[in-house]
Amino acid sequence: MRETTEIATDLTSALSADIKFLGNLLGKVIREQHGTSAFDLVEYVRANAKARRKGDAFATATLASAIENLDLEHKRILIKAFSNYFQLINIAEDEQRIRVLRQRETQGRADESIEEAIYAMSQSGVPVEQMRALLDRLCARLVLTAHPSEAKRKEVLIKLRSIAKRMDDKEGHALIPREQRALEKAVTEEIEELWQTRPTRATGATVADEVDFGVYFLTSAVMDIVGS
Repeated sequence: MRETTEIATDLTSALSADIKFLGNLLGKVIREQHGTSAFDLVEYVRANAKARRKGDAFATATLASAIENLDLEHKRILIKAFSNYFQLINIAEDEQRIRVLRQRETQGRADESIEEAIYAMSQSGVPVEQMRALLDRLCARLVLTAHPSEAKRKEVLIKLRSIAKRMDDKEGHALIPREQRALEKAVTEEIEELWQTRPTRATGATVADEVDFGVYFLTSAVMDIVGS
């Protein structure tokens, strides 16, 4: 039990470290692009939003008043800051899911894999003939839809994927100071490009846009996984 607790703590610490790393670099970009006052505004709103979630009524009123009195430009900065922040946090959480799955497999607990499911059925007495007949009836179909909730431009997806790749590459490596600085510089540049990229299209997507979007996922994600 103690060993399990220690592993869980280590995994949680790794997630916290990734969130802090990406959040600090985003803060650096905000300061460089819009000045310290813009960064202070984002932190002020974040702190009050955090307090509001804990039931602080004063923080709720303070947050509402602060946002209501902002001009349009500062509201745009806030929207962009938190939009990018949550996208970066999603990357950190994806890395955490990979860590958890790898840890389970290391401990011999690959209970969510197809291999483990087949093994469990075999252990429960399902004969080979029945298993083969079951697998012969299975059919997997790839469906790509133009879901209205997926409004990101391909340019944004490419940048997020690049950041995720850099975060994944560092996993399991004890970086020396020179490598850590190089990583921070590279990820900062990616976040800066993300900050300067319009997140949504200025016009409605065409059929050609949707085809291009689908091809992007096939060539940059699906085929990578299938071929690995």
